[in-house]
Amino acid sequence: MISKKKKTKETESKYHKQCVNISPKWCVKCKVCVDVCPNKVLALNDYNIPEVIKPVDCTMCNDCVVACPGFAITLIEKGNTKTFFQILGGKL
Repeated sequence: MISKKKKTKETESKYHKQCVNISPKWCVKCKVCVDVCPNKVLALNDYNIPEVIKPVDCTMCNDCVVACPGFAITLIEKGNTKTFFQILGGKL
């Protein structure tokens, strides 16, 4: 008999350790990230700024980061207080 692997808390929370961070100051409100997200994790709020509405469905595919013309989106690990730009000293 072939055993089926059961979902454990580790596998279910594999993607919960990371999250999408959107900087409203850098967002150019183009909606590209919302359109390219394969799992519809992002949606526009009342101010036409994208926000994460379904973080559980995010697979960290990086499509939104690559597509963002304003460099407003970063993927960060939860608990990690430094973002990519803070590591660079706030310089591009």
